Order: sequence, then C-alpha cells, then structure tokens
Amino acid sequence: MEGECRCEGVNKDFPAGSVMRKFVKATFPVAGRAYRLKKILWERYNNNYHQRRAMFEAEECETKDPVVVKFFLEADSFMREDESGKRSMKVNATELFRNECKIWRILSDTGYTPKYYGKREMHQDLTFENPGGYLWILVLGHYPTFSLADAPLFLNADELPRIKKQMLDMAVKFNKNGLDYVGVSFLKFDPESRRVYATDFEYFSETEVRDDPLAAKNSAARWVSVVMDALRAGVEEIRGLSPMDVYIGFGDYGSDCD
Repeated sequence: MEGECRCEGVNKDFPAGSVMRKFVKATFPVAGRAYRLKKILWERYNNNYHQRRAMFEAEECETKDPVVVKFFLEADSFMREDESGKRSMKVNATELFRNECKIWRILSDTGYTPKYYGKREMHQDLTFENPGGYLWILVLGHYPTFSLADAPLFLNADELPRIKKQMLDMAVKFNKNGLDYVGVSFLKFDPESRRVYATDFEYFSETEVRDDPLAAKNSAARWVSVVMDALRAGVEEIRGLSPMDVYIGFGDYGSDCD
C-alpha cells in the first residue's frame, strides 16, 4: 500500500514526491564493489512496512557495468505503532528483503532474471531522513522493463517457437531451484537479446515438486499456451496476416498470487 506523503516532484513514478533524488551521482559500496547512482527511476512510500523504497539506474565504478540499485529505508517518522508493533514490522520487512535477495541470487545464472550483484544491510546516517533506522541496498544487473505482451511489435512469426522454448526452459530452471513463477502477466521482453525475463520477485512461489523437469513443463504448458496464443495473434494482426481486431494482452492469467 503506497502512502500519500507529499514531497517535491510528484508524478506517476514518484506518487509521494522524492527525498532520495539528492543521492543521484553519489557512490555506495556494496559487496566489495562501488556503484555510482546515475538516475532515479522511482520512489514510493509503503505503509505496510513504513518503508521508503527507491530504485536508481547506476553503474559499477570500475567496470562501468549498467546496474539498478534498490533502496529500502525505515521511515520511523511516519510510524504510529507501539514499540512491539514496530519490532514486528521490522522483522517482517527484513524477511521480505532477504527473501527477495535470495531469489535473485539463486536464479542469477538462469538467464531469465536480473543478475545478482549483492546486498548490504546498514543504518541511515545524518544524510537520510531517519538516522539510525535501517538502510538496505540491493544491486541487480540492468534488466528490461518492456512487457512481453507488447513483444509482437518486434517479433516475426518465425521467432515464436524460440520464445515458447525459452518459457518452457524458464519453468524448468526455476523448478530446479524450488520455485514457480505465477506472474505470467508480468513477464518482460528484451527486444535486443530477444529474451524473456521474470523481474517481479513477489510472483515467485515455492514449487510443490522440486527438480522435476517433466512436472515443471506440464504445469507450465497451460500458461505458455495462453501466452503463445496471445503473441501469435498479436504478430498476425500487426504484420497484417489476420483481418481480426485482436486485443494484445494476457489478461489476468496467473497474476493473482494471494
């Protein structure tokens, strides 16, 4: 749940304004490497954890590798809970952060998720809004934000089998690591590498049958079929191969993980 604390620069990517924008060009060390922040992408306040979150485009100072740096900050000034409630909230927030880091770390080599560079858990100093509160940083490789639902703009019909093969391979590799991805509506596509990506960690769930490629393919077959039907219709419509007025989208299939 996003809060409505109004700060300077309110827009869709900064619904509560921004207090983190001032760190553009700052350098932060994480896991033995230094990262320079280049551009803030979004910033939001989360009421569920009384936590400020922000994401920046950045680069590794030595190699110049493009990365994204995510910040998670305790914003104590907004809290109304008693001390027990605050501790419970922090425990839950800590578990969520570490789970996100774990997922990206174990899936980093699959080729279907952002590369994991490292995390850091520290405390805010006087340059932040809540000195002494927690400050957590997660660094990931730069990843696409282009929706797979819009991929027909860049695809030809002869490329569709490759996309299908990627999605089935994705399901098998995630299963090998004990995970299923239930956010099919949120898959991303990189027009340059022509690869499919899963970038929303909240749509991962623990698999019921681990390290079973056949079961993974069988469970993925239905949603892969839904996605491929939508992509095929989109490619045909855009390339002028079908007279039908087809809506390009995956609907809500697999997007509800509650």
